[in-house]
Amino acid sequence: MSRLVLLYSLFLLLFGTHLSMAQVDSLLFLARKHKETKEYATSFKYYYLISNILERKKDDEKLSQTYAEIGFLLNEWQIHEKAAEYFLKALEIAQKQDKLKAKTDFLLIKVAKSYENAGNNPKAILYYERLLETHKIAKNTTQEVQVLGILANLYNQEGKFQKALELNQKALENYERSQDKEAQAITLNNLGFGYQKLGNTPQAISYFEKALALKKELKMEQNLEYRTMLSNLAVLYQSQKDFEKSKIYLKQIESILLQTPNIDEAETADFYDLIAKTYFYSGDADKAQKYAHKAIDFGEKSGNLQAVQSSYQTLSAVYASRNLNKNALQAYEMHKKFSDSLYKVRLTYQENLLKKRKISDDIESETELLQAQKDIENLDLKNTILNAEKESQKYELDKQQKIIQLAELEQARLREQARANSLLLEKQRNEAILQKQQLDLAHTENLLKEAELKNAKIYQEAQEAKRKEQEAKFLRDKQQREQELEREREAKRKEQEAKFLRDKQQREQELEREREVKLNQAKLFIAIGVGISGILLLALIGFWVKQRDNKKLKIQQNIILQNNELLKKQHLEILEKNDELNAANEELSAAVETISEQKAEIEHKNDEILASINYAQRIQDSMLPDENIFRAYFEESFILYLPRDIVSGDFYWLYTNQQFVIVAVMDCTGHGVPGAFMSLIGKTMLDKIVGELGIYSPEKILLVLDDFVKKAIASDKKLVDGMDGVVFCIEVV
Repeated sequence: MSRLVLLYSLFLLLFGTHLSMAQVDSLLFLARKHKETKEYATSFKYYYLISNILERKKDDEKLSQTYAEIGFLLNEWQIHEKAAEYFLKALEIAQKQDKLKAKTDFLLIKVAKSYENAGNNPKAILYYERLLETHKIAKNTTQEVQVLGILANLYNQEGKFQKALELNQKALENYERSQDKEAQAITLNNLGFGYQKLGNTPQAISYFEKALALKKELKMEQNLEYRTMLSNLAVLYQSQKDFEKSKIYLKQIESILLQTPNIDEAETADFYDLIAKTYFYSGDADKAQKYAHKAIDFGEKSGNLQAVQSSYQTLSAVYASRNLNKNALQAYEMHKKFSDSLYKVRLTYQENLLKKRKISDDIESETELLQAQKDIENLDLKNTILNAEKESQKYELDKQQKIIQLAELEQARLREQARANSLLLEKQRNEAILQKQQLDLAHTENLLKEAELKNAKIYQEAQEAKRKEQEAKFLRDKQQREQELEREREAKRKEQEAKFLRDKQQREQELEREREVKLNQAKLFIAIGVGISGILLLALIGFWVKQRDNKKLKIQQNIILQNNELLKKQHLEILEKNDELNAANEELSAAVETISEQKAEIEHKNDEILASINYAQRIQDSMLPDENIFRAYFEESFILYLPRDIVSGDFYWLYTNQQFVIVAVMDCTGHGVPGAFMSLIGKTMLDKIVGELGIYSPEKILLVLDDFVKKAIASDKKLVDGMDGVVFCIEVV
């Protein structure tokens, strides 16, 4: 299909200026037909070709209309920035043509709206300001007030809240004069939002309540805007730590949700998520858990991934505050999973947008290239014709001079010669025309071949880029796996070293006990040996004495008998001590066996605890901002993060938007697991304070964080847990 359109494009560029307006209208029909069937790329090719033809025909009215239709096509294709460029082209033509000036306001709106949809707020503001001046000059009050509201919203998005307040105030005055109460309610709500952002809480509450009163007067309690106003008041009181008043408005929202049939489930998920957070920060963990589960159910049904990931974050903080560590980790893991899913959805949308933009740019480049080649060919053809005319004029002049100089007798011959020359010239012209046609055909074939080669090159480059991306992803995954394996090996090595030291100490204790037993046995053997040696010695002495002096035999026998009695007593004492030692050895063996069993049980529990802590470390690491994000804002920055234990009680945190970069570094009480859970609570609360409540002042962030931490870990005992930290905010220039 693309090759067919390319050939057709070549034909149109070569002969487009000779097409009738009826044929141009036929091409417009094709472009519109492909747009209706959502074949946006093909439709854009036709539209772009038509615009080139109309530029050459200098048909400004038709060209302006075509540019506007291209703008509508690109907006539908979601290439909003490029759509604005084409609406601008149409606007420039309309401003120069008197009969098209009636369309200038309409085209100016389309330019501004396209830039707004593209997220280019500065340019959108520029063109809305021009539109506002136009309405002021024309004294078109209704349109002027509508543009004021749009501009105020854009200035709010840019963080210029004071400017937005001024515009909303002007709009409110106009609506009050026209007695448009519904518009007044919306504008009052916008004013409340502006005062909230500026930190003027009393004024914000006043305007929000006025908006609610008007909605009630108009009996529009079932309206989405009414629920939004209730939500704004709930968030405002929550930021002021007045949770009881916040709950009053949240209960009204819940009541409306339950009474309204066919309510939007995605909207319901957002409201339940807000209710869950309010109950958590007010210290009611039971209700916070209940509403977080409701938000998750409605969010999963409706595909509201933002509400689901936010609710899992709240649920994780709820479990952590109850010391349900395993549940807290599981909930936080789900929060990270849905956060990754949201990031992938946004990334896919951006990639698709870039692809669409590239397709439209390629179509423009191809068409402009073909047009340039056609212009070159036309220029060569004009030069050839001009040279041929000069040569012909020169030849005619020479011929006339010769005719004047020659005599009448030579006239007949000259006429014959002229006729022969004419035949020769005609032949040469025919050969030249044939040669030109062959060259044109060869040139066309070369263009087609070049186009095919270009497409093949683009395809190869795309494949190569895809292959490199896959290789890079494989290397990143491989590096990550190697790092995880290295961490596991290091942990295992440390565990083995600890086990070796424990075993070594145990062996030394056992050897000490064995030495004591052997020493006691040696003492026993020595005592027995001494006794036996004494008996033998006495016997020898008695025998010698008997031989020497029979008279002393009786005396010696008595002595021997006495010694024998003494030895018997000593032998009995030794046997008793030996029995005591054996009994002590048996008790010692039983104690050693009991200690071994307890040691094995302790080691098993220690392994389970270490595995859980290592898993908690991976989750804690995943919640810390990537160092590359820091370097994007602080080129010469570095992070020194050295936890004393496997998991840490310290953490660093980063938040960015179009206005500010906010950094926090926190040191929680305790080390290891207790400190890690305190860091999880701190990170969750910082996300809430800055990301949801919109508080950017470091002083206010720390004050609100202090209050939230006290409520999250409140108990009857004296409060000893908490965190020290520093927060700083840098304005993005």
